[in-house]
Amino acid sequence: MLRIGYICDIDLVSNRAATDAPSINPQIESDRASLVEAGCKVIRVETARQARAACGVVLQSILDFAEQGDEIVVNRLNQIGSSSGAVLGLLQTLRARGIGLRLLDPGLNRTGLVDDSFIQTLEMICSLDGRLGNRPMASQGTGRRNRVTTDDIRSLQARGMGAGQIAETLHVSRMTIWRKLKEA
Repeated sequence: MLRIGYICDIDLVSNRAATDAPSINPQIESDRASLVEAGCKVIRVETARQARAACGVVLQSILDFAEQGDEIVVNRLNQIGSSSGAVLGLLQTLRARGIGLRLLDPGLNRTGLVDDSFIQTLEMICSLDGRLGNRPMASQGTGRRNRVTTDDIRSLQARGMGAGQIAETLHVSRMTIWRKLKEA
């Protein structure tokens, strides 16, 4: 059995431009130390350009290389997928090929009961993702709160202010003022 450590530099991918200029990320060094401590003989790091692919180049090469009985070790779940669907797809691939997955941060091992319950939980999350899409849940409400009332606008109008001055005073656009007056 071979333990293969995988690090995806999430911060590098999400916070930098499309260049792959070298940077020193203390989180990578910390992750690398955790993987060595977990017994990984091979550790691979995904760079920004590689991680932009649907399945990162380095992660795909690990999947191509790994054999039944091997174990892929990551520090956090978000390093192997950017969505619950992507993570679920990877877990199903690993299960079909008999490759283990160990998450160090929450301390999960993809074996036995944890395997089935973890995958079932992700399946439920994915089904919710599919039903809800990107819409907020009903209890969250939608849009921003209404800061400007028609009464506010009317009172400033009564003082002789124009739409531009009212908008400036209330820190909104003139169009918002005109919309509010039209709604009333």
